[in-house]
Amino acid sequence: MVFGSPAQRRTTGGLTREQATRHYVEGLSQVADHAGDHGVTILVEALPLEQCDVVQSMDEAVGIVKQLNHPAIRTMYDSH
Repeated sequence: MVFGSPAQRRTTGGLTREQATRHYVEGLSQVADHAGDHGVTILVEALPLEQCDVVQSMDEAVGIVKQLNHPAIRTMYDSH
């Protein structure tokens, strides 16, 4: 499952980019075990600024994956 759609990751409700990223990471941490138990890998995809304001670089995506350190959470590179 790729978490990369621009509509899936936006700051909303007055959150800052940092707060929204923290919520994103917390959400992934809450579903990681469940995903892994069902053989699902969640891929964190970086998107450019014009598409999204949370997770905009591979460095950010890799940092999230390393922070969570869970086999069900990985990243990907989309060259579109």
